[in-house]
Amino acid sequence: MGAIEKIRATSERFSYSVRKRVGVAAHFLNKTVLLSFTNITMLPIEILQEFNSCYLKIQAIAQNENWLLLIAEKKIDPEAATHLGDVLHYFSEAMGCVEEIVEVKFNQEAEV
Repeated sequence: MGAIEKIRATSERFSYSVRKRVGVAAHFLNKTVLLSFTNITMLPIEILQEFNSCYLKIQAIAQNENWLLLIAEKKIDPEAATHLGDVLHYFSEAMGCVEEIVEVKFNQEAEV
């Protein structure tokens, strides 16, 4: 299985898991992931950088005072915090899969 196939398989597993757990938030995340993977000319390091950028944005929302107040004041379902935590967890799992490819590629280039 080539690198692109591994990335697509990871994306599909990741998208399914997140959609199953998070619903609407996953739809946004799924769109972000699929947009990253539709451009086949992206290098694994570029994909990893996109993942990192998205992860940091979602993490900022999870730590945002207004987000935390919405949950604390029960203006939204308290489960929303759990769902966002799940998104971050699965996003980091997907990032780990891409990191493996980047590390292998980096090591191969270092040997040359």
